[in-house]
Amino acid sequence: MQHKSNLKKILLNGGIYSTTRIFEKASGFVLIPLYAAYLGADGYGIISLLSVIGSFYAVLVTQGLNGAWVRLRFEEANPQGIKKLESSIIGYLSITTVISLFLFSTFGETLFIDITNGLEYSPLGLLTLTGVSATIFIELLKRKYQIEEKPLHFSVITFSYTIIVLLVTIYFVAYLKRGALGKIEAACLISIVFSLISLLILKPKSPFLLSKKRIMNSLVYGLPLVPHAIAGLTNDVADRLIITHFLGFASTGIYSMGYQIAFVGTVIASSLNQALSPIFIKTMKQIESSEATDTQNIENLKNEVTKNGLVLIVISGISCLIITAYARNLLELLTNNQFSDSWRIVPIVSAGIIATSVYFAFSQSIFYHKKSIRLLPILTIFTVLVNITGNYILVPIYGIVGAAWSTVISNSFLTLIAMVIAQKNLPLPYNFKQLFWVLIFLYLGLISLWFVDDYIPELIIGISIKTLIVFIFVGLTIMFSGLRAEIKQKLAFKK
Repeated sequence: MQHKSNLKKILLNGGIYSTTRIFEKASGFVLIPLYAAYLGADGYGIISLLSVIGSFYAVLVTQGLNGAWVRLRFEEANPQGIKKLESSIIGYLSITTVISLFLFSTFGETLFIDITNGLEYSPLGLLTLTGVSATIFIELLKRKYQIEEKPLHFSVITFSYTIIVLLVTIYFVAYLKRGALGKIEAACLISIVFSLISLLILKPKSPFLLSKKRIMNSLVYGLPLVPHAIAGLTNDVADRLIITHFLGFASTGIYSMGYQIAFVGTVIASSLNQALSPIFIKTMKQIESSEATDTQNIENLKNEVTKNGLVLIVISGISCLIITAYARNLLELLTNNQFSDSWRIVPIVSAGIIATSVYFAFSQSIFYHKKSIRLLPILTIFTVLVNITGNYILVPIYGIVGAAWSTVISNSFLTLIAMVIAQKNLPLPYNFKQLFWVLIFLYLGLISLWFVDDYIPELIIGISIKTLIVFIFVGLTIMFSGLRAEIKQKLAFKK
């Protein structure tokens, strides 16, 4: 019964998180025709590159404390302790974020110009980093709702933020005609407003009443996540940086457009991972507190954890198949001829996303086991070296398709090593034979869809064949996963 309850939570909460984040991505799709008309490939490449830089900056100034915010909460014995932990992290980040923004604005202009191939730091860079600094507190509020398993609260704040950013962006870009700068201005303005709202909801105590012990414990847990996250981001975005270097902003825009479509698969996978995380921690706490002689209960709980992870992989993979099937048609509908080659990277990037979903399932063990956290930076640094090497070799030869293949290679490397680390530090009874067949059918489905898009240009015939392919490989994936009857039963929400 406990397994049923937890799987229902993962499916229900993960569904809410996915719907919310897909809505976020859908707002991006609404803006695609706007960007194509008012920014062009060059302008879209600029805002994509600034988004990448903002992501790196967010990791640096957050110092891994968003991870500590989630994990160490479960170590507090009472609500007062939780409040002290939250207030200490908020106060510490408030002080260090202001200092970081000042230092980068004073000394980082030359670095910014070098990274962006000539973009001026002010106003584009300054507004980007200011907006990112503000979003830190919005993300902490979202994570609080995630920990407390309040997906509806998460959805309200996310929907509100997304809609207002969308409307203000349209106003700045289309009405005021401020180009790429208008997009950055809109994001910065709304981020500051919602940051203040988030702090009002969180209600932290005075930043001068920080708990030094909690800050130190948080930094001990969080700081190893910084190089891990930096390397992970580099792995994710090295392709766009290297494409810009070799091929220019226009090719970056074409690649980013296709990547944005494929990235919906990551949204779904990360949303399910978001729902799984607190349940995983609670289940492992149950295992630790079980009597040593209660081996059957411990075994059942471990099996529950592995089945939940397999469900995450299956649903993520099926989502990638569906997205890939209709990506070319969607891109042709939403964009112009400048982006005609964007579809080619979607099935390849989707293969990398499926590998990432496997990483999500196994990484739960790594993040739970505090000692294994220290291994993550080493793993991800090696991974990013693989990706950068692959991009430098493949992009000059194959263009944006080479960058997509490099992403698959690096994501697969990350996943394989993470599986080894996870099973060594916190072994769980995964059925690797089932996992093997799930991945085989998902990848065969992606290959089949790519061939149809490449060789059958007729719209109706192509869509019909791709729909049939999706049905066949979704059925095979569910059948060989061993979850067919179980998923059907859980989706019925029967007690």
